[in-house]
Amino acid sequence: MLDLKFIRENFDKVQQAVTNRRDGIDLSKFTSLDDERRVHLSEVEKLKAQRNRVSQEIAQIKKEKGDAEEKIKEMRDVGAQIKELDEKVREVEDALYQIQTRIPNIPHESTPVGASEADNKVEKSWGEIPKLDFEAKPHWELAENLGLIDFEGGAKVSGS
Repeated sequence: MLDLKFIRENFDKVQQAVTNRRDGIDLSKFTSLDDERRVHLSEVEKLKAQRNRVSQEIAQIKKEKGDAEEKIKEMRDVGAQIKELDEKVREVEDALYQIQTRIPNIPHESTPVGASEADNKVEKSWGEIPKLDFEAKPHWELAENLGLIDFEGGAKVSGS
């Protein structure tokens, strides 16, 4: 999974990779969600700083035997705002995560762009493909015929 910071800093490159891989992922929401997340996080941090500052003021007022009820009420409101914004941040982060998990890795520049395996380019090959006089069997059939694997017994043991 690509890092949010990497996607943000290399958005065009990521968009091109998604287009080249024909994954059909819509990245248009990504930037708006990322901006929204950053705004909410900034607001939360400001409110938390305010809460810490006022908490110190409340402690000072109580130390001087004053009445801090107004400040305490104000902080309850700030706490509710923080809780509300934290929930918004969580929702936005969930939406971002859903997009982020669908974004594929970026292929190397030398990787050919194509719609199927037929568009791939053979870089190097070694030896010749052997020509057999019979139809080749897959390894699982060979192993079962030779008694090396017992699929039915394995299914019974695992409960499948």
